[in-house]
This record gives sequence, structure tokens and C-alpha cells, in this order.
Amino acid sequence: MFVIDKKLGVIEIVSFACDGNKVNGEIAATYVLPLQAATLGLSAFTVRANGSATNQYNR
Repeated sequence: MFVIDKKLGVIEIVSFACDGNKVNGEIAATYVLPLQAATLGLSAFTVRANGSATNQYNR
């Protein structure tokens, strides 16, 4: 799934899992630099974030 925002670019859901007790996920966004650094070979970068939560109340 992709979310497109003109200001942010494309945000990709890399992974999502839920087993009923724990949920975790990861997203990534790739940005193209407005000024290319050709001598460094750098034209874009990717930002990744992940998180998880666990239910501490077991029934």
C-alpha cells in the first residue's frame, strides 16, 4: 500500500504484523534531493521507521 502526499512524497508500508497480542510495523519514504550531489553520487535518500506494541494484559 502506498500513500501519496505532494509535500511528503510516497510513503510505503514495508511490513505489518499482528498476532493478537503484539503488533509491529515498518514504513519507508524515499526523497529525491532538490540539488543533486553528482560528485558524491547522492541523488535520493530513504527514511525508515518501525514500531511495535505488546498487550500486557493476558486473559
